[in-house]
Amino acid sequence: MIRLRPTKEKIKSFCNQQSYDRGVRYLSQGRVEKLNIKGESVKAKVRGSQLYEVRLELDEPDFDAICTCPYDWGGYCKHIVATLLKLSEKDSEEFETSAEKRAAKVDETLRQATAKELRSFLRREFKRNSKAERRFLLWLDESSEENQLENYKRELRELLDSATGDDYRGEINKAIYSFFDMARDYREGDDFMEAATIYRAVAEVIAEGTEPIDNFSGYHGDEFGQAINEFAESVVGAGLDFSEKKEYIDYLFERYNKKDPDYFEDYYVEALKTICVGERDYRHWKNLMRPLLEDRVDSKLQGGTRENYETIQLVKPWIHILKNLEEENELEELYEKVSHANSDLCLDYAKWLSDKDREGTAIEILEGYLQQSEGSNRTDLRELLVELYEGRNPKKHVANLIKLYKDKPNKEYYRELKSAAPDEKWGWVRKWLEDKLYGYDLIDFYLLEGDDQNAFEEVMKSENLRIMQNYIEDLGQHDPEKYFDVYAELISSFLAEDTGRRHYREAISHLRELNKLDLSDRLQELVERLKRENDNRPAFLDEISSFRVL
Repeated sequence: MIRLRPTKEKIKSFCNQQSYDRGVRYLSQGRVEKLNIKGESVKAKVRGSQLYEVRLELDEPDFDAICTCPYDWGGYCKHIVATLLKLSEKDSEEFETSAEKRAAKVDETLRQATAKELRSFLRREFKRNSKAERRFLLWLDESSEENQLENYKRELRELLDSATGDDYRGEINKAIYSFFDMARDYREGDDFMEAATIYRAVAEVIAEGTEPIDNFSGYHGDEFGQAINEFAESVVGAGLDFSEKKEYIDYLFERYNKKDPDYFEDYYVEALKTICVGERDYRHWKNLMRPLLEDRVDSKLQGGTRENYETIQLVKPWIHILKNLEEENELEELYEKVSHANSDLCLDYAKWLSDKDREGTAIEILEGYLQQSEGSNRTDLRELLVELYEGRNPKKHVANLIKLYKDKPNKEYYRELKSAAPDEKWGWVRKWLEDKLYGYDLIDFYLLEGDDQNAFEEVMKSENLRIMQNYIEDLGQHDPEKYFDVYAELISSFLAEDTGRRHYREAISHLRELNKLDLSDRLQELVERLKRENDNRPAFLDEISSFRVL
């Protein structure tokens, strides 16, 4: 049983209001999955944009929590909050998983089994499963961790080298993921360091570029990212103190610094973010990073040079380190030197200022960057600016909503703009957007306005088959006869442009769309006309023979 159960008041003290509210919503949506409790340790999977892993240690008054999501602002993230809220509502005994029950049963069975029974079972299984035999021999090898790493790498290389045939790529993936499965088994059995060794072996084999990997020209970047991050997570899961963990931080940093390889640099940074949990971890990482940044940010960066790009790539993890060490003076000084040179850093700085209740300065930073980068489409900067102006400056709030909708038209932004803009100003807003929008975006704007006539006219003017197909359900009944005439002429012209069954099938797919206009007699006439006009194309006649007018 957990002795220090989290209360809602305690949870609120560890996060900002936004994270708390979103955590409440995640809990209500049932996004907290696979909640496991072992003593005072809790693990959970929380479904966000992907499945994130949350780990909690509840044996101290101030709970220790980490999450694999990229959240990098004040307090705990929404995934941690949702997990804590779930714990606050339930009794830990409810969370004993089937895996734990199965593990207990296995332990009891092993205690009762004789040596003869175990040997007989293993011999039989090894005959059926050569991979299990290799894993057993590796496990019994009492060599050093370094030698064990080489054993795993050698085994993976052998599997990669043996991949042949039509499903060559599938065989490569199968080999890599068999190692992921093996590592996961060790993690589930709480042998985190063995799992870490396996994940490291996978990452190094991919990074070293064995021939089958090279032949896929970077197809396995995602697998590398998964391997190196799972390596870091496994080291964290082992519960090492700083003196034990230091060599693994050094390992990741060395690979990052050597750019081994350089196109995996970001993966190493993310792994370092995962493995660094406590203050000593971050201080060590900072000491490793410091020589790389020396003399690079003594003054404001001037954008646009390759050297500045490299500096910005170094600054991003440095900012992460300073945040976690709460070295705010150094952090702000750095932001002031670099935020104007990179949109991600500008957004990062503005969010940081906003969290410090310095919204006015955040607005200045965002406005300055957008003004100097006029023409760039950074909706994330504009979104934050809209949020900051809301309730502070209604006129600028609406002005930025207009630009946001123009840059990224969607229903959500339209409704927000429609709600915020004064009724007497809407005519001007509409006219401005009509001048800026075109194609799908303008048609969708008219539909949101309930202006089917203008939307219909834009579709007719487009002379585009895809647009006709896209809007037939929304606008076909506005004037079905005219819609039919225009669409039919476009289909006829398209059909005449090329030959081949694929081309004919695409033309016929548009004919099927015309069934939605309920003009069966006219459609039948069109089909017969197309047959006559293309009677020298046997493949077309064959394809259209299965078409039915509804």
